[in-house]
Amino acid sequence: MFKKTKSMARLALVAAAALCVFAPTVSAQSVADSPTLRSLGNYREVSKAPGESLSLVRRTVISEAARVLGGQAGRRDRTIELRKQLDDLESALDKQYEFGQFVLPGGFLPPVIIRSSDLMTVGENYIRMGADRFEIYKGASPAPQNPSWRQWMYIGLSISEPPSLEYVRGGTPKNREEQAFFDRELAAAYKEGRDAADRTLSVNYAELEKVYSGMRNFYELLARGMVTAPKIRTRASIVTAEGRQAIVTGDTYFEVVTDTNFVMDAGAWKPLGVR
Repeated sequence: MFKKTKSMARLALVAAAALCVFAPTVSAQSVADSPTLRSLGNYREVSKAPGESLSLVRRTVISEAARVLGGQAGRRDRTIELRKQLDDLESALDKQYEFGQFVLPGGFLPPVIIRSSDLMTVGENYIRMGADRFEIYKGASPAPQNPSWRQWMYIGLSISEPPSLEYVRGGTPKNREEQAFFDRELAAAYKEGRDAADRTLSVNYAELEKVYSGMRNFYELLARGMVTAPKIRTRASIVTAEGRQAIVTGDTYFEVVTDTNFVMDAGAWKPLGVR
């Protein structure tokens, strides 16, 4: 069962304040400062001679090239920045999100139960009010090795290879008019790529908070007798065959046979004082 510490509230404030740096509003690096694009060399060097008005075909080709290049570069640059910020907050996040204390026997993470408070539903001829609503968002699941916030926060934030110019070679500009259009499209796509990385992190953080608080809710409700604990079956065998060419010795198998359910008899609930 999880342990409550006096520093929990303080750590929550520290971590929440620190995570504010991930807000998309600080994603202000311009395309001119892109480390990824600088690594590609002279992709912008074109003839300074004036050109004819852009045809629809050239506009389409140039736009696609600039958007592929800018979008991938923007997301890559911002991902590198976000991962660096997460690394800097590693110690505080490890203290704030102690998933190891939640692990059930057999190596399972507990169910995630979402809590909503102060509910009101208004119908045509009725008003329904409720103090709390609980919902099982996810049942017990096998815990990864050394479960931590990293399993949630790094989703979709792997650092990709720099974009290849081979994919956009036909869309690189050939004169000043094309260059001006290319630069506008590139800058817009670069910002969109950075914003996409920010949105990914925001979604990850929201899911992390939901899961972590939901696991704490499970243990609170379990202590109050409002939910049942998952039943985990253990089976062991001395030897297990894997086809004709392999065996496994000392095999142990853990399985959730009955997941958490709500206890509907309110008379069996135990008050734990003021929440």
